[in-house]
Amino acid sequence: MKLVCEFCGSYVDVDENNICPMCNAPLGSTVAAERARLQQPKNAEESKEREFKERKFNTRILVLSAALAAISVVLAFFIHFPIIPGLAFLEYDPADILIYVSSYVFGMPVGLAITVVVSIVQGTTVSASSGIVGIMMHIISTGGYVLASGIVYFLMRRLRQSGKHRTGCTVLSLVAATAAGIVTVVALMTAWNIILTPIFMGIERDFLISNYLGLIVLFNLIKASINGVAAAVFTVPFRMLAVMILGDKVIK
Repeated sequence: MKLVCEFCGSYVDVDENNICPMCNAPLGSTVAAERARLQQPKNAEESKEREFKERKFNTRILVLSAALAAISVVLAFFIHFPIIPGLAFLEYDPADILIYVSSYVFGMPVGLAITVVVSIVQGTTVSASSGIVGIMMHIISTGGYVLASGIVYFLMRRLRQSGKHRTGCTVLSLVAATAAGIVTVVALMTAWNIILTPIFMGIERDFLISNYLGLIVLFNLIKASINGVAAAVFTVPFRMLAVMILGDKVIK
């Protein structure tokens, strides 16, 4: 690359000279300025390319998330049944499985967004009899699982990736995340059923606690365990599919 010396005006090949051979002036600042000027168009082009790829990636995430939400609602429509005698409004459905999987693969914000969408759609169609209370309970239950399991899962994976947790692995992360999610769901639903179920069923709170609370705890333990274990099993193959579609960037 040839530049004009700013001191004497002569042309200098800066690839072979650090100083001007005519006046012995240093050329460092001139070379740096010229290289920065030449780099600007390249940086602008790379920035546009990154923005385009980011938009394309986000669009694919949105499409996959919408597909998961739709499949979750379809699953709830075809598979839903009570599992606790005397409490018909406590129905099992597998809709949460794909929500948990999406949280593990795409991150907790995506999982929470799908939770809200599925809860509203399901609460106004398949489980319309539960009304706003059912929608609220679904969001609290599934959202609590997503947050608790997601925090444990991503924390353990990052510890492993940083080298501080050499024994960590995807399976161990999923097991710990599943356990954290189940405990969280049982705790949240126990508390919120004590608060909201007496209003929904029109009964005294003391009567609920003495007659139904144990069954409510059992229901949430069974449902969270089935869906949590299933989500852990499906997470690995779904991540492989996501990598094929979106690339390694999707893996948190």
